[in-house]
Amino acid sequence: MIAGDWDSLAGLLDIPYPEREEIRLNHAKYPDFPSKAQQVLELVNCRECIGRHDLAKCVEELERDDLKEQMRPVQNEAVPEEDEIQIPQPADFPNENAALRNEPLSSREMYRLSKWIVDWDSLAGLMDIAREQRDNIRTNAMYYDDRARAEKILSVFNCRKGFSRKKLVNCLKGIMKLDLIGPIITGEWREL
Repeated sequence: MIAGDWDSLAGLLDIPYPEREEIRLNHAKYPDFPSKAQQVLELVNCRECIGRHDLAKCVEELERDDLKEQMRPVQNEAVPEEDEIQIPQPADFPNENAALRNEPLSSREMYRLSKWIVDWDSLAGLMDIAREQRDNIRTNAMYYDDRARAEKILSVFNCRKGFSRKKLVNCLKGIMKLDLIGPIITGEWREL
């Protein structure tokens, strides 16, 4: 049932971008959306830190109520108590989380950020991503929409030596996406 939303779900579940890229590009092993979705769910099942309640949160964020209705609770599964849930502190811009200053974006952050970037090509230019690489992303059917293209350029930028969130913030300022800066410098989007 996840089908075409496999990549979005994987991003929210914080599956590393290189693993998602392998699923996206390996047509022999994952020829269609159901096989890609199955691999994502298998990766999730191997993680001890992800439970059905986390999966339900991600499905809810994707606005896939049809999936949420199909999920059945598992008996004896621990659901965090209200006081155990980590609630991000109010992000009073520009309160930077200094510990995150040079920390690469998580897959979850890249996915959430990519949802709001329409002009990915201009952002890629500000990130000094070569025109040839941008053209390849533009014409490659694997990056089927602006969100997927934006996430790919964020992945390229994220893996660069000397990555910093401050550099990313400057690039976002360059495309006038000021509303996206707060969650990047505070780490607000790292949490489910």
